Amino acid sequence: MAKSKPTKNGQKLGKASAEPLVQVDDPIYQKYGQPIYLNENGKIEVNQTSVVRKFAADEKIGVEPAKGTLVKYTQGTGEWSPAPSTMVKGDLAEFMRKMAEEYKQMSVAFKTKPIFLNSLKNMLEVVAPQITPQDQEGLVLVKNGVLDLTGNKPAVKEFSPDYGFTTALSLAYKPTAKCTRFLNDLLKPALGPDDVSLVQRYFGSVLLGTNASQRILVLKGTPGGGKSTLVSVLERVIGLDRISYLRSSHLDGRFEFGGFLGKRMLTGKDVPGDVLSVNGAKLLKSLVGGDLLEGEIKYVADKKQLVGNFHVVIACNNNLRIALDGDDDAWRRRLLLVQFDRPKPAVPVVDLAEQLINEEAEGILAWLVEGAIQHSKELKQNGNFKLTADQQLRIDDLIDASQSVSCFVRKGLELKADSKLTVQQIVDGYQAYCKDRKWVPLTERQVENALGGIMLKELEVTKRNDVVLPDTEKAVRGFVGVGFVE
Repeated sequence: MAKSKPTKNGQKLGKASAEPLVQVDDPIYQKYGQPIYLNENGKIEVNQTSVVRKFAADEKIGVEPAKGTLVKYTQGTGEWSPAPSTMVKGDLAEFMRKMAEEYKQMSVAFKTKPIFLNSLKNMLEVVAPQITPQDQEGLVLVKNGVLDLTGNKPAVKEFSPDYGFTTALSLAYKPTAKCTRFLNDLLKPALGPDDVSLVQRYFGSVLLGTNASQRILVLKGTPGGGKSTLVSVLERVIGLDRISYLRSSHLDGRFEFGGFLGKRMLTGKDVPGDVLSVNGAKLLKSLVGGDLLEGEIKYVADKKQLVGNFHVVIACNNNLRIALDGDDDAWRRRLLLVQFDRPKPAVPVVDLAEQLINEEAEGILAWLVEGAIQHSKELKQNGNFKLTADQQLRIDDLIDASQSVSCFVRKGLELKADSKLTVQQIVDGYQAYCKDRKWVPLTERQVENALGGIMLKELEVTKRNDVVLPDTEKAVRGFVGVGFVE
């Protein structure tokens, strides 16, 4: 004989009319149902949806959608930090125990078996509020509050979970802190005042958020001159968890963009001269130009969208060349070039980067904040970095050097009706032209292979095989109707 179902006032209790065992005056329980109830079979059950939502609200638990991982807010730091699965399940068990004591339903505490806790944790990943990594322009989480750089002067605000910070600087902002040794021992011996200012404003712009100027900073020149040390110091101040290593030759790889999720700056130190000419380098313009990109993470089915608004810093020695692909104006708009052309220190300081971080990290942060405020002002006035004539000339020279044969043909040759030049004469003139400008020339074979197409495009003349040298009367390859510019 079947058991009769529990009733209330003579009516059978179905699923839709489950009997709450407690009445809690809480907005979450009022919206999603009371936490503990009798099911249709008269057994005590937990309303998992409302309990998990209440747990997320009370314990400040959220989910970071880009990674699909749970995060927990810490009041003392203002940061949403990763919440490991074991920690979350332990906190859920404790939350259930306290709820059982409060509502005097101790049998609920005995439900916290591994399967039940896994069920709650899985539901938590679905219903917990999404915490998007902090992307508000001009706000930075520091050790002593939220640094606000949106005004004419920096200000520090109180912590709040509403900001959604998932990364934080490990330093406090102290406006009076100094970085005398950083400036006098590292920057000023290597760079002039204008370039020190440019470095300050570019790295300061990282604190502002996205790369509004859409620029790539290239530090180029003397090996051992301090480029990599400078980048290492500023990486540590800005926060290593905000930075990803740049591998331009891998940018067209399947998983490379996935590593950039949640980052602000991409850096390449001591990279080879072909860093801007390998196949993947053309994607650098997309990474700084605001393009919509997709990142793929290993073992994660869904691709993640990201916007190419990263800051990019490249430190390399000489012989840098760009694969322009006919897009020289776009590269001209994208680049900033700081030349480390002064002699390197006679006696290098071992572990200088580590010493500067230990002694002056907060002073360097204050210096970067000054740069951020300066850049914010020049963005409002100019829409981009304000460069000196020399700084712009460097960029133009790098663009020209990257298309050195075309540049030589445009500026070193001209149409002359009664003149003719052999290929070898043009190659010799090209090499002298590069030497005058301190460019690294292409090989003779590379110049010869490129010359036919470039001469046709620039001067509308074609290569011939019947150019006769006056002294030998031997027919060789060359061009008729062109000569060197006087």
